[in-house]
Amino acid sequence: MISLGTAVIDMFFDSSIMLAKRYATLDILSQGRVISGLDLGWSIDEYQASNVPFQNRAERADEFIQAMRKIWTDDVVEFKEKYYKIPASIIGPKPIQKPHIPVYLGGFSSNTFSRIVKYDLMVG
Repeated sequence: MISLGTAVIDMFFDSSIMLAKRYATLDILSQGRVISGLDLGWSIDEYQASNVPFQNRAERADEFIQAMRKIWTDDVVEFKEKYYKIPASIIGPKPIQKPHIPVYLGGFSSNTFSRIVKYDLMVG
């Protein structure tokens, strides 16, 4: 089976809800073949142009990935952490792949590899 990947997306330039919904929609349309490619980005200029803080990217990335997984797996999504908050909500669609869409993480630092192991991600 051929998978459908989108390239690596800088995760902070979209909301976790909208990005999770887009991937779930692609997963449905591709009959369960989509893979997610995410990274934290590196360009301070891109962060400033997008009005996204560059500081604490690692902590925010951890929460972003956790929030996306909850959106993909929980019927009622509730997420209350330091950077991301989702009130009890029904968010769909849900992906075909179970338990969730595979997430490939791009990056060059040792922290990337720690995050891959911590969240059982794929190496991208």
